[in-house]
Amino acid sequence: MQNRLYWIVVGGFAFWLPVILLYAIWRQNVNVLALNLASLAGLVVIGVATQIAYRQTPRWGWVLLGIYILGPTAMFIGASFTHLSPSTSLPGEWLWLIMFCLFPPMTLWLATLNGMIFSVFVATVALLICAYSQLK
Repeated sequence: MQNRLYWIVVGGFAFWLPVILLYAIWRQNVNVLALNLASLAGLVVIGVATQIAYRQTPRWGWVLLGIYILGPTAMFIGASFTHLSPSTSLPGEWLWLIMFCLFPPMTLWLATLNGMIFSVFVATVALLICAYSQLK
């Protein structure tokens, strides 16, 4: 269980931390292509680093789960750097945000809205193939 949780956290951070950093540095001027490439590069770095350091491959299925679990929270954090205030404030709005963050399929919807659906789709397909090949 501890190993699975480790790969969920490491995989989610490897994919989403570059996105948060790009939003923090460039705020509203973030290039969508840079967001997509940075997130995929994070996965490549984790794969290469794990191979060099431990002579094994990451547990790709758990890495993919980490991308989906941490996705909504990471995209909300990245969007908070743009300093755009919501047009309306609804009662209980914070509760909806928490529910969105705890619902992993929201990653696909939010990635579509901020232009990162390409990298999420590529990561999903590639990591599913890698996870399947680890089962053999």
